[in-house]
Amino acid sequence: MKYALFLVMLVAGGISRADIPPSDDYVETCTIEKQAVPGLTCESCRAWHGERDACDKTLGTQGFRKMCKGWGASAWSEVWCKGEASEVKSAEGPTPTHGPESKKTGCNGAGLEFWALAGLVLPLARRRR
Repeated sequence: MKYALFLVMLVAGGISRADIPPSDDYVETCTIEKQAVPGLTCESCRAWHGERDACDKTLGTQGFRKMCKGWGASAWSEVWCKGEASEVKSAEGPTPTHGPESKKTGCNGAGLEFWALAGLVLPLARRRR
């Protein structure tokens, strides 16, 4: 029983860290003003952990490509741009949003912490029986 409580506390701790606000000296770099260059039309889009691909479903289907992702783990903003520009400074790289190259960026380790902890705790729980 105490191992289960320990596991719950560890998982809850990992979840709560996801919503820590940025430091006081943090300056958001993912804004339309900072990403736009002449020749590009940029729009901001909101997404959240329950629908990570919300912007891809809306702006991505209109020919925009993801330039950057703002601060946030549960909810965040993204800047998406389209058009012809001589210098594209995309944080996501020059690859388009759709197609075989589109899934090469980003990191999704959702649930990894839980499974790692479960792998450590379950053998201990079995020994007690």
